[in-house]
Amino acid sequence: MITLFTIPRAFTGGDKIRQENTLGSWTRLVPSPEIILFCDDPGVAEAAKQFGCTHIPDIECNERGIPYVSHVFRLASQMAANDVLCYANADIIFMQDFITAVEAVTENFHDEPFLIIGQRWNVSVPGPIDFTEGWQQRLRVRARQRSGKISMSAIDYFVYSRGAIIDLPDFLVGSPKWDNWLVKDAEKRGVQVISATEAITCIHQWHEHRWPTGGTQYNHELWWQSGAGVGYVYSGSWILSASGKLRKKPKGITRSEPAWVAGTVTKTAPRPRFKHKPVPTSPLTPRTPRPTHAAPQDELGLPVNLNISTQELANAAKGLHQQPTRGTRKHSHGPSRDAIEAVMARAQQIQDTIQAARIAARDARLAKRTKGRAR
Repeated sequence: MITLFTIPRAFTGGDKIRQENTLGSWTRLVPSPEIILFCDDPGVAEAAKQFGCTHIPDIECNERGIPYVSHVFRLASQMAANDVLCYANADIIFMQDFITAVEAVTENFHDEPFLIIGQRWNVSVPGPIDFTEGWQQRLRVRARQRSGKISMSAIDYFVYSRGAIIDLPDFLVGSPKWDNWLVKDAEKRGVQVISATEAITCIHQWHEHRWPTGGTQYNHELWWQSGAGVGYVYSGSWILSASGKLRKKPKGITRSEPAWVAGTVTKTAPRPRFKHKPVPTSPLTPRTPRPTHAAPQDELGLPVNLNISTQELANAAKGLHQQPTRGTRKHSHGPSRDAIEAVMARAQQIQDTIQAARIAARDARLAKRTKGRAR
């Protein structure tokens, strides 16, 4: 029915516990999926034998031994016995609702390429899972009550029909950007992208984040060169509900609305676009001018107590004289002689006005003193 494949780490320490929990959950799905492990790290072959998985040790890696995601996807397409494939990280636990969701999408898009993605739940799983009866319900309740969802840009599984994912660049596994590239590229090529966060309880076993040395910069540069853009867990045109029904993505929903990711959006009308505030038609009430303590000004708008010496005005006029006049050389943009004379006349007018204001102020003070003495 479906082929699950992954690139596990070495089965040592905490990785061993988490990856055995993952394989234990995958092998308990009904109907049983085909499982392929792509890696030759220590313990992978033994785990494949223990859980009845297919083991492919020879995959292309860089000089540091980090596998290329593109090579693994190509091998999976060639080897898979089913037309529906799923890549998932080796620390992701699936429950039976995963199979139910895949069956619902397959029935609706049996003739069209599709891609199913969704958000994951972070859950601390310190030890081996007790896979006795009721384990799925216990883990689901724990995920809802004691954990939280991870960033909407982190995508940990891709369920797709054969041929829906092609021409994947040589990204390195375990580093960012390749998952976002994959989703955006599928959207550009017209693949039906379905957000199944509401339908699939994807459990991510929490652990300390570790990116391979050099992988982040390499993937970022390759993503930038490819120019495909960024896809998120809410990307696409469809939402798969918990009941297995597909509905069109509501218009106007953006990444800032977590309800879209949670699958709880009920509105269908687009959000109103931003509009500028309308200009009031009625005249505004004039504001009362604030009191000012500025000095009194004359008819030219200058303070009456402004002190500008004649020597300062002469120096300014001399500087203007020294500037080249218009036409003295090619492409000159200096002031013309008429402009210089106008400035000088204006400066003299200002000086005369200031002097007259000072005389008037002095006469007023003298008249006030004389009047006071006469009384």
